[in-house]
Amino acid sequence: MFWIRFVVCIGLLGLAACVSITSDPEDLKQRSTLDLCESYASYAPQPPFGHFDMAERQEIKAELERRAAITDTEWSLIDRHEAKVGMHECALIASWGHPQEIQHTETEKTSTAHYTFGKCPWDFCRSTQHAYVAQGQIVSLQY
Repeated sequence: MFWIRFVVCIGLLGLAACVSITSDPEDLKQRSTLDLCESYASYAPQPPFGHFDMAERQEIKAELERRAAITDTEWSLIDRHEAKVGMHECALIASWGHPQEIQHTETEKTSTAHYTFGKCPWDFCRSTQHAYVAQGQIVSLQY
């Protein structure tokens, strides 16, 4: 009888660990916009493995929409995992995920960031991709 209870308890604990706990909307309001964009990308479907939580992703999207951080045109690009010159930095991160590397360049007149995105196992990925961002918007893309 002990072993049956033990196995049932372990099974219930395993199921509880699989249940998603969504973020508190007030907690989302405290997070930076760029952090939310990165979180949005990390909750995307990533077959055959990876983190996927549609409820969490929708809550993050609702908060980004409340902030008007991403335009409707950018959302359509994000859904296709694409980027375009003129797109906001946050939308780039939501679309392509966390970059492998970010290099910053400061000059007398401007500040730019060079994002490098590496290869990944999903079908929407290309080889290494580069995005150059100035004043919060993509100014150049390299595939």
